[in-house]
Amino acid sequence: MITPDKVPMPMDDDGNFTDIIKEYAGQNFKAADEQIMKDLKDQGRLIAKGTIVHSYPFCWRSESPLMYRAVDTWFIKVTEVKD
Repeated sequence: MITPDKVPMPMDDDGNFTDIIKEYAGQNFKAADEQIMKDLKDQGRLIAKGTIVHSYPFCWRSESPLMYRAVDTWFIKVTEVKD
């Protein structure tokens, strides 16, 4: 079983890579896309590169791209407290 303390989180709360990903530390996860693809190509690991148009989650206030990531959470069984 994967526990929250075992799940690697390579991005901070602002969407920047942490020191876990040394090559891109401090870079925003979206801004690093081109460099990551270039590095993969240079290493012979890029299979294909293209553009796929699809819906992507954006913040309704700032219109900045959102990221999906694992976060620590906790839940309360409310039915034990109140019907």
